[in-house]
Amino acid sequence: MKPHVLQLTLLVNKIREVDPEMPAQTLAFILAAYAGDGDVTQNTVGDRLGLSSSAMARIAARTGEWEKYPSVPGLKFVTSEPDPYDRRFRKLAMTEKGKRFVEDLLKTLTKD
Repeated sequence: MKPHVLQLTLLVNKIREVDPEMPAQTLAFILAAYAGDGDVTQNTVGDRLGLSSSAMARIAARTGEWEKYPSVPGLKFVTSEPDPYDRRFRKLAMTEKGKRFVEDLLKTLTKD
């Protein structure tokens, strides 16, 4: 198997370990929040990914503390807090668990 294909296969397997049915939009959201390094809003990520505000709210819930209801836990990868300067927006930040997840993915891609 070609090295890049093997790396991508390993990457997909790592993602599936966390959530076997993780949609590409959810992964893109996690990566965008990671790239924003705590200084990105949910609206900005939605604009970059071409997602509606309702889709962003669902993904933020899925990647946050609680998926839909307090009885359904989320992935706990991203926090979403009101922007202190503009309450209409929510600031995204990675949790330590989320950072480890993305950094593990990045290590998989950079292996020789």
